[in-house]
Amino acid sequence: MANNTRRLDLMVTEEEYQELIRQKEFLKLPSYSSLIRMYINNAVCFSINFDGLFEISTQIARIGNNINQIARVANESQTVTDYQVELLRKEMKTLEDKVAEISNSKTELTKYIARETTGANKNGNNEDNKG
Repeated sequence: MANNTRRLDLMVTEEEYQELIRQKEFLKLPSYSSLIRMYINNAVCFSINFDGLFEISTQIARIGNNINQIARVANESQTVTDYQVELLRKEMKTLEDKVAEISNSKTELTKYIARETTGANKNGNNEDNKG
């Protein structure tokens, strides 16, 4: 084994192992090492941050409660006033604004490409980033 190589022991579940077998056979690769090297050198990974989804669901639940209260009053009285319609419109607008705000600012998709992020050269080596 050359000095610049590292041994990697990997534990996988039976399902993951079966998936590795299928991918290796599909790609007609000679070994699992070549499959892993292919992913390291060519694959793109994504990280999705869903932190904003809890806030979205909380806000939607609150606004939904307000809308239900307006609907309950309208059903009990069998009439809907202009004021109630305006409240409903405001709640719906608040819902639209909140969903847009949170989905634009709190949900994040990050793309990771090994060569661009780490400065790895064509062979996947990280010689440019030593130091």
